[in-house]
Formats: sequence, C-alpha cells, structure tokens
Amino acid sequence: MESATRPSTGPGGSCHDTSNLARKALLDQPSTSRLSSSHPTFRHPPSVTEENHSRVSLAYLIVILYQTTRKQSSATMPPSEKVDLHHCQKCRAKPHIWETPFRTCHRCKMARYCSLICQSDHYDDHKAACQAEAEERIKMNLQDDYRADELLTADSEFITFRSEAAQAVKNIEGARVGSSKWRSCSRTLS
Repeated sequence: MESATRPSTGPGGSCHDTSNLARKALLDQPSTSRLSSSHPTFRHPPSVTEENHSRVSLAYLIVILYQTTRKQSSATMPPSEKVDLHHCQKCRAKPHIWETPFRTCHRCKMARYCSLICQSDHYDDHKAACQAEAEERIKMNLQDDYRADELLTADSEFITFRSEAAQAVKNIEGARVGSSKWRSCSRTLS
C-alpha cells in the first residue's frame, strides 16, 4: 500500500515510477487522509467533497509529480551544473524575508547573487554555464517565434480563404439571380 504513495526507483536508480500513484490519486475514493499521513506535503488537506474529489486528487498528483521530478533532476545533474535558486551562487548566503531579493544574472536568468560584488567575483566560474543557458533560451525563443509565425501565416491564409469563399458565394448567388432575370426576360420576348 505504501508503494502507491511513494515513487520507487526503477532500473539504474534514476527513473521514478509514478503510475501507481496516478492510479490511486485518480481512481480511488477520496484518499487524502492516506496521502496526508504518508506524505509530508499534505499535513492539512482541504475538505474533500464528491464534487471536488477529482480536482483535489489531481492537484495532489501534480504536486507529488513535481516534487519527484525536481528531486530526480537535481540528483542526476552533475554538481557543477546544479543551480540552487535559494542561495547566493558565490557566498551561499540565504535571503531573508525582510531583505531585498537576490539579484539575478541578466543573461541566463538562473544564477542568483546577494550583491553585485558576489556576482562580479563569480562571473569567471559562471560564464560557461551562463553562455550555454542563454543560447538554449535563445534557441527556445526562436522556436517559439517560428511557431507563432506559422500560426499567424495559417491564420491569415484562413482569413483570406474565408473572405474569398464569401465572395464566391455572393458571386454564385448573383449569377443565380442574374440567370433567373435573363430567363424571365427571354420568356417575355418570345
């Protein structure tokens, strides 16, 4: 029963199997009491009614899957590539609630620093990872822009087609009206 609420490691120890968790969360009767007792995230589950059971179960599933993948990605990532967003990358200081938020690297948007001094001191170590992250962001943005251009082109082609089709319908209706007038004229002449 506990294997359904805790992901197990598969071959190689890096892949998490969440199929039992998904099945339990989506198909069982309200199971928030079982989740709240077995998983530390769910200490105070909301009240579950029949109407919102599937939504609550889906929300819990999403949280568990997010935490599982986050743990998996940080466990498989080499130590040099790990970026801890909750510490200064240079001095490892943690931000306090009453202090100003950490500065973020303008280029990669990933590394955070408590001061400009820490950021400039750490730049030589951060430069290679920053460049790779920035290039990846540019590549993703270009792909998104390309997809957006494709959608705009398809949309404009559809609008053009729709207006041409509307004009063709008007022409056909006009031709029918014109031919009926011509027939009535030819009958009166004969």
